[in-house]
Amino acid sequence: MSEAARGGGASSGSWRMPAEWERHNCTWLGWPQRPDELEQPASKAHAAVAAAVAEFEPVFICATDKQAAGVQEIRERTVMEAGAISVDGQGTLLTTEERLRNPERAPHLSRRQYERLFRRRPGVQARLRQDGGYKRSLAALRVLEQERDAHGRPLRVIKLPVPDPPLHYTAEEAEGATESHGSRGEEGNLIVASYINFHLVNEGVVVPLYGRKHSDKQAVRILQQSFPGRRVVGVQARSIALGGGSIHCITLPQPAGPGKAGAA
Repeated sequence: MSEAARGGGASSGSWRMPAEWERHNCTWLGWPQRPDELEQPASKAHAAVAAAVAEFEPVFICATDKQAAGVQEIRERTVMEAGAISVDGQGTLLTTEERLRNPERAPHLSRRQYERLFRRRPGVQARLRQDGGYKRSLAALRVLEQERDAHGRPLRVIKLPVPDPPLHYTAEEAEGATESHGSRGEEGNLIVASYINFHLVNEGVVVPLYGRKHSDKQAVRILQQSFPGRRVVGVQARSIALGGGSIHCITLPQPAGPGKAGAA
């Protein structure tokens, strides 16, 4: 959190998590740590993302032996990455139950306990929704179309396509991956890939592309229409998707300092 995100003293209750579309000081990017044959293509894809982000703001790389001197930490009884939640900087927090209650995170916390945990943050109104699978995505869409933010305003839902045709493991990709990393699968298995996994930067949007000419162009067009004041930059991200995520999963914005917290 930046100084601009503080609402008072140094206690955790006085801090605010700004929206991703607010001004950044920089972006932090996690470098891939893979012991298998897919590390080299993943590193090239990560470097392409870093170069795209650097067109708009500074980029810092997180690798091994990370140091965090001088960073104030707010501890909670859960495990999650920043991409597990989405906030608007005005009290609204959206997340999904399956992501947070994954057995590798904090399955001991119930849905209601998670909501109470998030609501301890000043002004946050948290709702956990289920996700995963096309039918449940449609159900989630119906819920979100009826939902309101922390100020009672209706949510605007923007629909993006999925890569068409879908991505599947090639024989080479399946042979080169290990069981312990990402969405490991056999030849022909589905690779989870989404255009929603984009990263907002100052005056820009960095969006994953997957070598699908029509759907890639469609996603870029929709995002450009949705963010008219920003330049949309696409980066080929298939190698990142093989690790079980995409651009939003490997990046984290650092909010701007005092006097710079407006929309980027």
